[in-house]
Amino acid sequence: MRTRAVRARERSGGVSEQNGHDDGARLLTLARLRAANSRTVPLPRSSARLGQPVLATIRPIRPSTYQRLLPLQIDGADAWKPDAPDATPGAIEAYRDARYREWLAAHPAEGAAREAHLRSIPDLVIAEGLVALTLGAEAPTPLRVTPEEARDLGDDADLLFLEILRFSGLAAEPVQPAAEAAPVEAPAA
Repeated sequence: MRTRAVRARERSGGVSEQNGHDDGARLLTLARLRAANSRTVPLPRSSARLGQPVLATIRPIRPSTYQRLLPLQIDGADAWKPDAPDATPGAIEAYRDARYREWLAAHPAEGAAREAHLRSIPDLVIAEGLVALTLGAEAPTPLRVTPEEARDLGDDADLLFLEILRFSGLAAEPVQPAAEAAPVEAPAA
């Protein structure tokens, strides 16, 4: 038995952009959803090396995915606070850095593994968020990269890592400097 929607599609020659509604409702296609959840980022170093534009298409990653990529907190690190209750944020950060260096010295093997994992996080994020690469006017090449392959992006990897975090809402957008206002002349008296 054919439904009304199937018969309407057959009459119209396929799925309509109007979605069968008179009020102009549109279908949300997978292609449209992918386009809404992707951003194109130019890769300046690769573009300069190849002599033509290289673009990366990225998608956001979930906050839970990013949290999963981070190493676990060091036991007791939440108590790393200076004794002074009125310590400035800079003083608190310096205190925590000193405690972290002490922890690294006391746990060399665990510390080395933690530091290696922290250095790999950009490559892990790129592996999660990179969707396609485009060279010049060619069509984008969809791809899935491993963290090891993400390292091949060289200097562009840092930019791509930050753009994926920004697009995911996990890092702040850069602050654009305010346009300098033209000097206001004093009215003639």
